[in-house]
Amino acid sequence: HLEGDKWSFRIKSDQEIMGMYRFSLQHPGTRGFVYEWVYHQLLKQEGIIYLNYDFVHLQLNEKDLGIYAVEEHFGQHVIERNERPKGAILRWNPSLYWEWRIDELDGDYLDEEYSSFMASYAEPYDKGTVKDDPELIANYQMGARLLEAFRRDSLTTSEVFDVEKMARFHAIIDLVGGHHSLDWSD
Repeated sequence: HLEGDKWSFRIKSDQEIMGMYRFSLQHPGTRGFVYEWVYHQLLKQEGIIYLNYDFVHLQLNEKDLGIYAVEEHFGQHVIERNERPKGAILRWNPSLYWEWRIDELDGDYLDEEYSSFMASYAEPYDKGTVKDDPELIANYQMGARLLEAFRRDSLTTSEVFDVEKMARFHAIIDLVGGHHSLDWSD
């Protein structure tokens, strides 16, 4: 994301830009060129939560940077646009994983167990919005309990997830080679 002249950028705005408030601008190759666009179109077609994803011609300080991919970030607006009930979007906190990766880049090869999926915890993507809304806090807590029970094998996949949508999601990933979205740290 930082090599050459086509760096990636993260944009956060209080005003809507292209229907989004938070998004990334990045070299199209970081997400497989047009395959990522196809991926999101297929998710939309199959009724699976998708992000806005498009391409723009970018100029920065009068420098022509060429074509960039625009990728929306998760937030409540994504839930609304996908016609889902209000709810917290959860992820596994990847901070220890990224600490380990930075150590590795610095030549420090430590035991990676502290940075594994099992050392993580469920958190909301949009912490600021969730912490200010009692309904979202309760939704986050319930979701975190379900994810933890799944991770510990106390609940089955079908007790925690919509397996039909999950199967469609995995089929689409296989079709477009979008396996990066399956990594727990993503």
